[in-house]
Amino acid sequence: MKKLIGLALVGTLAATALPAKAEILKNFKQHGELEVIGALTSNVTDNTSSLNDNYSTTEARVIYGIGFDLLEDLQSNVTFVKNNRYYGQGAENLNTIQTAVTVEEANVVMKKLFGSLDTKVGRQFYGTEGDMVIYFGPVHGSEVQTVSSLDAVRADYVGNDKLSAHAMWARVAAGTLVTDDSSSILGINGMYKLSDDLNVGGYWYNGRTGNPATNLNGTNLHVIGLKANGKVAGLGYSGELAFNRGAAVQVANQETPSYVGYAYQLKANYKMDMEFGSLNPRAWLAYGSGDNKGAAVANASKDRNFHDINGNITPGEIMGNSRFNGTFNYGGSLSNKTFYNIGIDFAPKAVAKYNVALDYYKFMLSSVAAGASTHVGTEIDLVNTYKYSDTVTLKLSFARLWPEQAIKDTIAAGRQVSPSSKIGSQLLVSF
Repeated sequence: MKKLIGLALVGTLAATALPAKAEILKNFKQHGELEVIGALTSNVTDNTSSLNDNYSTTEARVIYGIGFDLLEDLQSNVTFVKNNRYYGQGAENLNTIQTAVTVEEANVVMKKLFGSLDTKVGRQFYGTEGDMVIYFGPVHGSEVQTVSSLDAVRADYVGNDKLSAHAMWARVAAGTLVTDDSSSILGINGMYKLSDDLNVGGYWYNGRTGNPATNLNGTNLHVIGLKANGKVAGLGYSGELAFNRGAAVQVANQETPSYVGYAYQLKANYKMDMEFGSLNPRAWLAYGSGDNKGAAVANASKDRNFHDINGNITPGEIMGNSRFNGTFNYGGSLSNKTFYNIGIDFAPKAVAKYNVALDYYKFMLSSVAAGASTHVGTEIDLVNTYKYSDTVTLKLSFARLWPEQAIKDTIAAGRQVSPSSKIGSQLLVSF
């Protein structure tokens, strides 16, 4: 760890001190960001005013990465993350800082391997933030500020301008040699540009986790999906459908459930430029199947819950991006969750670089036991965004969530169910 940090510092100094024609650390590049998140909340963690759960927090995350060519077609990349700091804590010394820095990327990229494959090998981020099936990387705008990455091999096809496709294999958890409890992912993902108005694609991911129990199989999850997106006469649209196949973990003397869950999401927006500014109304519908017929029951033949690989759906400032009531938090997986969102963005001409967004969310459960309610809550968000420069963005948000019957049914008798509120802020500086 000390050596890697030392290399990063040496690389930075070398890039500024060496003559322009020097070949050491050729094509040296650096990138990174500082994100500071603030939150002032009430009734977020338990939805009741009879218990004290009001809190305020300010937390910071620093990401710093370097890259340079080892050979003409071989690039090296290292990314460091410091993600432990809350404002108001005591000052850190160098030893504390060193132990709080993690290496989240450490890889090499072989360009045009076999003539048409850009191949990345090593620790790396993967996917697109907000993906409902798989994403490993830094999550932005969330109080938790999580960061994840994979030890993986990824090969991107670069032989066709209309086709973007790649294959990947990754190890999530190494497990042990004595017990079979390792986890891995195999996947293929691609998109093809049919026309200027339509892109279509699909993916297949296989997530496997071993079973430490003797002579029993672990999970073997397949997630298969189709995607389409495009823009017609100012109307932007996208759709995605994913479904599960495979088998859940095997339990002795019980039937092994097969995965049959599914999920989908639909998005649309229409940008209108007017004399006083631009308006962008939009809509979003997402559904993930649930199971009230036996997913947790012995000898169940099917698991109807939707299972993702590492989903990153985060709808709403409270429901998706706070420390909301753990049972009903909508950040991450779409399993047994349904929501729809209607929103509008407004960018006034009178105030350059400013945008205000108003969003309405309705949250529900997809499947519940007989007699139970599917209605979880309603949230309204007001988000103000000011782009100070190309690399600096400021956000200030106001959010309110009204709990509905599904939450009320979980609150202990005698406690008052109360709305949740949050004032949030974000500073994002990138370079």
